[in-house]
Amino acid sequence: MNLDEFRIEMEASRRVAEEEASSARYSQLALNRLCELYERFDAEERVMADQVIEEWALSEDENVRFDALALIGRYGITRAVATLEKLAARLASSSALGAPYELEKVNRILGKFAGT
Repeated sequence: MNLDEFRIEMEASRRVAEEEASSARYSQLALNRLCELYERFDAEERVMADQVIEEWALSEDENVRFDALALIGRYGITRAVATLEKLAARLASSSALGAPYELEKVNRILGKFAGT
């Protein structure tokens, strides 16, 4: 499977998880499903998954970014540092209500990576 096919599969899995969480009225379920998916990946699949997750971190969709940041932090996806720095710069100049809180989360993850 190439990266484009893998991206399509991951995005489909995320949509299904989000729909399932919405119908169950349990928002954490989507992230739980994504974690289960990530944990099933072998080393080669994780390389592709990490690339997709980095793309998600720069999404305009706040929910997609939330999932990406959670996965990056939880699984220590350090290859995402440059992406997180780019997102931090974008959030720092954003007027969105949640931007300061999301920026805090990004900075916490970056701090965690700097400490390792």
